[in-house]
Amino acid sequence: LDSALAAAIASLSDLRALHIAGIELQGVLPGLWGSSLPHLSYLNLSHNALAGTLPPSFGRLSALAVLYECPYCFTHTCTTALITYFA
Repeated sequence: LDSALAAAIASLSDLRALHIAGIELQGVLPGLWGSSLPHLSYLNLSHNALAGTLPPSFGRLSALAVLYECPYCFTHTCTTALITYFA
């Protein structure tokens, strides 16, 4: 994921929904989103070519109610923090 785009999104601290599905994103998701997007309640990452895992900091997205991601886009589909949060 382009660092300039990642930083621009992270600067939107009041962001509530982010739909970035199917735009051929590649690379890893930035961990800073977990601490800089406290109001994010909807995140759609599906149909991209992301690598690695969801950052552990995503477990801090306490408002996150909907997370769509491609089951084959990440090495692991959920971190322990997210599994604990949604359980």
